[in-house]
Amino acid sequence: MRNILALLVVATAACPLPTPATPCASARDCPLGYSCNTLAGYCVAVDGGSVDHAPGDGAGTDLAATDHIAADQTAADRGGFDGTRDATSNDRAACVSFDAGACGSISVFGDDFSDGIQSPIWEDRGSPTFKFIESGGRLNLSADASNQYAHWITWWNGDLTGGSITVEIDWRGIGANGEINLAFVGPTGHLVGLGDRAGIMRGFKDETGEWNIGNLPARWPDHRYWRIREQSGEILFDLSADGCGWTNLGSTQVAWPNLLGQIDLSTEIYSGSVQHADAWFDNLNTDRPIAPWCNASASSNDFNSTGTQSPWLTESWQVPGGCSYVIDGNGQLVISGTFNPGGWCWYSLRQAQQLDPQVSIELISTTTPAGVLAGLKLWTPTASVTFGRIGNRLVVYVNTQQQAVADNDPRSRLRIRRDGSTLAFEIGDANDVWSTLFSPATSMDLSAVEVSIGLWAATTTSDGVAASFAFDNYNL
Repeated sequence: MRNILALLVVATAACPLPTPATPCASARDCPLGYSCNTLAGYCVAVDGGSVDHAPGDGAGTDLAATDHIAADQTAADRGGFDGTRDATSNDRAACVSFDAGACGSISVFGDDFSDGIQSPIWEDRGSPTFKFIESGGRLNLSADASNQYAHWITWWNGDLTGGSITVEIDWRGIGANGEINLAFVGPTGHLVGLGDRAGIMRGFKDETGEWNIGNLPARWPDHRYWRIREQSGEILFDLSADGCGWTNLGSTQVAWPNLLGQIDLSTEIYSGSVQHADAWFDNLNTDRPIAPWCNASASSNDFNSTGTQSPWLTESWQVPGGCSYVIDGNGQLVISGTFNPGGWCWYSLRQAQQLDPQVSIELISTTTPAGVLAGLKLWTPTASVTFGRIGNRLVVYVNTQQQAVADNDPRSRLRIRRDGSTLAFEIGDANDVWSTLFSPATSMDLSAVEVSIGLWAATTTSDGVAASFAFDNYNL
């Protein structure tokens, strides 16, 4: 107890309490310019490197260490930090200047965060103490400990070619080692972004280690809207006060194999002592209609070129030695691995697809190693169906439950077809004659599914099961 009291004395002496002192349980209970000393239970001024930006900061300037916002500042002045929307924020950007773009474009993603729940298009990734909440028509991400981070990232990839990502930062507060970012995340080693790092707006590109493209002191409300856009192979970083008139911060060239990637909203404390990084995001891509996903039946692959082909990606789990994906000289995709129970090797389209009306694949062999399924899988964030061969049996799984079986059927072509609110799992021959194995009703969102070809150790019970299987003629 004596040690704790000593800590309280040191903490409160180093960081004077606001007047009047404000009780707190976390940083959210404190005025701007203050963090929560949880030992003392009161708000204390953050360290000398802190920068906070809010609509109530009259001239829109950066706050100096000696210019913290007053403890009695109102919630409205603080940009609705109590969860309500401040008077200058709108449900949409002030102008709508874009069309939806092509199917699968980055405009498939749009969110005004008004439903109060985590939409299926998003997944959260963060360190143990990160926080997120969707409230008052906005998304709050916060980190309040050293080397902590909070990411809100789209489940699938959109195409940035000729398009843009826009977002409104409704409120932000960061310490000397904090940052708030909007990023576009491509294949491994490829990332571009725009953000506020300790009060400095800058663009960045991971592949060449460029972390300070177009440095500019962050100003509110001049930098309320952020935009990343692509034009003729160049990525441009733009800032705006109203989402209509934009000022370019800087640009960089990219050399990605394609411009498919995920949108990532984040806050992070990247080093040093305990800090804070807090932001309320709003109006992601609400300056345009939402684009649809492309039809799954519109893409095909005969696997006649060697290598791992774009726009496909590889995914694995519980395959200790990794998966092998080879497009061989016979024009076939050969997938191999040594599997532990439940492990998989999937060769997946990089973007979600509308199942309209079907997908199909040809299985080159009529049998697989015991317990390993070779076939097709459709995924959403909340459900999946899998159709393939285990041993000499054709099987259908809904999530992880086996639903249908056909023994000793030599036909090699599998098809999953949408028929209204049902899914038809069909077996075909070389003459394009099909019969239905199973046709259940489904509640899956078939307007956005991930399509995968591969191997899954569905019923293996021991480690180290080796399997190799050849596929051909996706949607042909």
